[in-house]
Amino acid sequence: MRRRLFIPAVAIVLAVGAFFFLLSGSEAGPESAPGPERSPAAERPTRDRPAPFRDPGNSAAGSSIANAAPAPAQVSGRVVDERGRAAASAIVVARGPRETSAVAGKDGDFLLRGLIPGEYTIFASAGARASVPLGPVPLGSYEELREVVLVLEAGAALSGMVLDGQRGGPVAGATVSAGAASATADERGRYRLSGLPAGIVAVRARAEGYLARSFEVEVSAGRERAGADVHLERAARVFGKVFSSGGPVGGVTVQAALYGFGSRGTLIPVATNAPDGTFSGWVPAGHLSLVSAGGGYAETRSAEFEIAAGEEREVNLTLSAGGTLFGTVRSADGAGVPACSMTAVESASGRRLASSISGPAGQYWLAPVPQGIYQVVATCQAGRAEAPGARVADGDQVGVDLTLGSGSIAGRVVDWSGKAVAGAAVGVRLEGSAETASQVATSRADGSFEAGGLAGQRFTVSAAAAQGSVERAGVPAGARDVLLMLGSGELVGQVTGERGEPVADFVAYAEPLELGEARPRSQRFVSPGGEFRLSLAPGLYALRVSATGYVPGGLERVVVRASAASERVRVALREGASIRGRVVDEGARPLEGVRVATNERMLWAFGRAAPVPSGAFAISDSAGAFVLFGVASGERAQLFAYKEGLSQKAPVQASAGKDGDSPEAVVVMRSRVHPEGDSEFGGVGMSLGRGDRGEIFVADAYLGGPAREAGVRSGDLVVAVDAFPVAGLDVQQVVTRIRGQVGTPVLLAMQRAGKDYQVALQRVSVKF
Repeated sequence: MRRRLFIPAVAIVLAVGAFFFLLSGSEAGPESAPGPERSPAAERPTRDRPAPFRDPGNSAAGSSIANAAPAPAQVSGRVVDERGRAAASAIVVARGPRETSAVAGKDGDFLLRGLIPGEYTIFASAGARASVPLGPVPLGSYEELREVVLVLEAGAALSGMVLDGQRGGPVAGATVSAGAASATADERGRYRLSGLPAGIVAVRARAEGYLARSFEVEVSAGRERAGADVHLERAARVFGKVFSSGGPVGGVTVQAALYGFGSRGTLIPVATNAPDGTFSGWVPAGHLSLVSAGGGYAETRSAEFEIAAGEEREVNLTLSAGGTLFGTVRSADGAGVPACSMTAVESASGRRLASSISGPAGQYWLAPVPQGIYQVVATCQAGRAEAPGARVADGDQVGVDLTLGSGSIAGRVVDWSGKAVAGAAVGVRLEGSAETASQVATSRADGSFEAGGLAGQRFTVSAAAAQGSVERAGVPAGARDVLLMLGSGELVGQVTGERGEPVADFVAYAEPLELGEARPRSQRFVSPGGEFRLSLAPGLYALRVSATGYVPGGLERVVVRASAASERVRVALREGASIRGRVVDEGARPLEGVRVATNERMLWAFGRAAPVPSGAFAISDSAGAFVLFGVASGERAQLFAYKEGLSQKAPVQASAGKDGDSPEAVVVMRSRVHPEGDSEFGGVGMSLGRGDRGEIFVADAYLGGPAREAGVRSGDLVVAVDAFPVAGLDVQQVVTRIRGQVGTPVLLAMQRAGKDYQVALQRVSVKF
């Protein structure tokens, strides 16, 4: 089907792009890591030899065969010590799209083969010594990088334990790797890595039945850093096959999309499938779908499913050719504009799913794109334009023409003291666009900037430089005095247990308490001393911290100052206990796959997507058993349970204890559809109430949802929805106006303590 839509990028107030939370460093999926091999003799470089020699071979290939397997590249060279002597038996590792290792020969020579195209970092180690990492090095098809010299110097060491993220016990046999070093955890979960390059090293821990985990730790030459304990999350296994209409398809990636606010943009690697189309990998427990992409096909998603830790599930995926977006980019006077960067952005997730460059007459072609609703974005030297609402189905060719506007925005970039900042990257996007801001200008010596050729009425303008970054929403076209004040503050502190022992593995989440430009930020840390540093815009924040085996805690008010670290803060977490129980039906038969939580929010998207959990959550196993971890010892908690087609028969109270000494809680479920059903709609993550004087107020803004991320808080008044006053409407009428199609915008006029403000929000998937 071929149709053409003309969607001018004209004045339209779009919604704020949906917020996507990702725990820093969380990964899943097997690695492709061939065992070490001894290289044949290679040309012998010396320490004085110039830069490595590149041989592109027949990489050209200007090949456009969609389903061709990536052609391998290789790297060869020599490992030497500081005196230039050969380092026989040194381990050399290349980390990138594919991990490959080799053992240096008696002359220090090595050869890394079978590297698929991409960027690699190359490490070498021997005993306690390590080379300075080389890279990232880009490699093309069939390319050979020769005469690489890796010089060994004094290295660093790192040690700690690999622990179960729920039960806290050791994960024996886990593999921990960093640089060119690798170690296996013993029966107590202990590991030790030596021969690490000094500085900040990326560490990866993985084990059968768990999600792989990556984190960064700073180490010093000649010293060992102890206490780098890491908790691995128990996983479920998925397997299956990827097909197209012509049969099995190999060499495509399979990823997991977690369910929750912003989940459609959060993809976790699972596997790259085999030539016969089969794949197998580990995924987080919970509600998710699988996504496959590659081989010239459009991205494809499976149906959503619930899976528990330790469970196995077969999921097959069928790829499609997808659809196409095409059209022309024109200037305000109608002339075609060449060399524009064109992007198709999925409205529901904000992910870029296709890109190209406009041709001599402004023509562009974006393919393949999966079925969905898209924003088409044109970023040109002469300006920027967006066209929202392009709906594409499989086989469609949808025309979307864009016209650059005549609007402009000018202002200055300064630091927190008011001094002009030169060279700052200034970005602009339509307010609420799912697309990230495109750089359209650079600040001059006096800090001034001007961005022209803008199509639209209201924009979000950002600036970034070494002094920090800032973002301002709601800037009207034609504004000439926009002040972008960079302020990079730091929240510095330590997380400990009740007895003062450092907590090594934790998540810190800072949330602004005042209306303004500051945005929430979360980060997961592995810090042997429990220390953390969060870069934040200056302002007043609430700090929340969660860690495995502890009850979440934090500080209600923390001040972050500009261009300086705040006063050092300390967060002491209480040691957690657990609640054990079973889920059964009215006939006392065990029920599998029932969600159980100590807070009803944790049963749904907005609870599990939160950066810091508001309660404990588990899924019952085949025996109906569940364990809720991280509950305060001695606390009596109400348990909430849900599964499609079932509802809880009666409230259940349970006590938390340590080491399984709490009585077993029994949750009885009966056949009944939940009042809300399993309907899906586009919402912004808040509940409303009606006051005594008829005002509509925010009863709750869910942590992790778009409303809360934009600064909406409980108690704020809703004044208007998309410029329609809500006075005289009941709660359900206002809710209906706010809800809508996933990926579409809604503009809310709000009020807090007599102060008016506006937020543009993008509706995201909410399912009950």
